[in-house]
Amino acid sequence: MSAALAGALYVALGWLQELVGVGAGMAVGFGLAGPAALIVLAALRRHPETGR
Repeated sequence: MSAALAGALYVALGWLQELVGVGAGMAVGFGLAGPAALIVLAALRRHPETGR
């Protein structure tokens, strides 16, 4: 399931890059890393045994 979601997001990011340009699309892609890291931190704080 997670691989399918990652693939779909990869395709969507490629479409966005075609639509707004590579530079802006890359900025959006790198900008999504921060919220993703916050989600991971929240999950690890709720379930610390998964981080081991």
